Amino acid sequence: MGYYIDLKNISIDKYRDILKSADLLPSRMILKDNIDDIFNIIKKQKIENVDGLQRALKNKNNTRLFMQHFY
Repeated sequence: MGYYIDLKNISIDKYRDILKSADLLPSRMILKDNIDDIFNIIKKQKIENVDGLQRALKNKNNTRLFMQHFY
């Protein structure tokens, strides 16, 4: 039995809602800026859960490819 959260069970919509309602540190408040627009872009890339998002951002090359959709 593992003591970790299964990121496949957290949908992108649920994660957006968690971030929206979270009390974040001031340096992390930028995560809430344009959150609905950003998560719509994420969903358009067929990322369905937090595990998929983590994999999309896992290394520099993946992050660069992922970020191209924001410009």
